[in-house]
Amino acid sequence: MKVFRIVCNVLIYLIIIMVLINTVIGYINFNNLKEDKNLIMVMKTDNYESDEKEITAYYIGIYKIITIKTQEQISYQAKLWFMEDF
Repeated sequence: MKVFRIVCNVLIYLIIIMVLINTVIGYINFNNLKEDKNLIMVMKTDNYESDEKEITAYYIGIYKIITIKTQEQISYQAKLWFMEDF
């Protein structure tokens, strides 16, 4: 029972550390994207285009950063991976 508790604690701490690392990388990537710099890490990129706007989604682990470009402005959004892009 004591070994099981130690293994569970180690797994919980590893998950918390991975989420924190992913959050820091997502924050840095969000700021880099707003300043037109290169992103640190991107797992996948999706592009959607219509007559009015161009949407680019950058997937970074559990987060994604969405760039919406219209003729008037460029907007940035940070969302979790399961949320819709539009």
